[in-house]
Amino acid sequence: MKLCIIGNSHLASLKTGWDTLPDLHSKAEATFFGAKGYDLKRLRRKGTVFSSKDPVVIHQLQFTSGGSKSFDAADFDAFATAGLYFGRTHLIEALEKHRVSAVPGRSEFDHIISDELFEVLVRSRIQKCLAIRIVKLLREATDKPIFVCEQPLPSNHIRKKGMSVWRDAAAFEKIITPIWRDELAKLEQQYRFQVLEQPVETVNQNLFLTHHRNSAGAIRLLDGLNVVHKRKEYAHMNADYGAIVMTEVIDAASRGIVESSSAIGDRVHCPPDASSS
Repeated sequence: MKLCIIGNSHLASLKTGWDTLPDLHSKAEATFFGAKGYDLKRLRRKGTVFSSKDPVVIHQLQFTSGGSKSFDAADFDAFATAGLYFGRTHLIEALEKHRVSAVPGRSEFDHIISDELFEVLVRSRIQKCLAIRIVKLLREATDKPIFVCEQPLPSNHIRKKGMSVWRDAAAFEKIITPIWRDELAKLEQQYRFQVLEQPVETVNQNLFLTHHRNSAGAIRLLDGLNVVHKRKEYAHMNADYGAIVMTEVIDAASRGIVESSSAIGDRVHCPPDASSS
């Protein structure tokens, strides 16, 4: 089974995690293609081949993949995306300045908006995120299974920064998740992909943040993949986290390839978890 994993800086976690799973390498061959931030907006498709004319993107594709400047969708059995602004992290961040009256939170904000406008905001952020853009491009080139991994929530140590939107993440999750899952059900049906929500064992559900043990020592998406993020960088996860996600991707891809992409639709949910890191 040949897998193509596409992502932004969060790809580093999956790549370094995959390197710690030699027992799975006999089941799957994973090739990683990544570029930081929004750089993959400059990824283009010609037929089944994906590439970029931007030298910065080309360089990043090369060092994440092990030398390839482009990839051909025809060469792979399944695809997965990592990060790319897909997830409830991106939706909670939208509440930094705007809140709904039912859940104003404790941190400062600028405006109260209506429930209707909030729902429009959430759905729009999901529809327009870079991961969905990549999914659409892939669907133009292939009918093979696609898995979209949720961008992880920040480490729970982000709360040490003081009163921020993340102190109310658990409250905001309760109003965001129903809209999130409803919108994803529509997109999954339209573009035939499967969402893998953040692995349950990595989430402190009481805070709706990632356990810090899954963030400590995270590696940056730089040539060589050997530079550790700064100690107070809370958004990126480490190889342990990436290994958990890659194990789920392999399991899901194995089922998806056997069952065919038309059967894809379930997603991995995060039930209550009372523990903390």
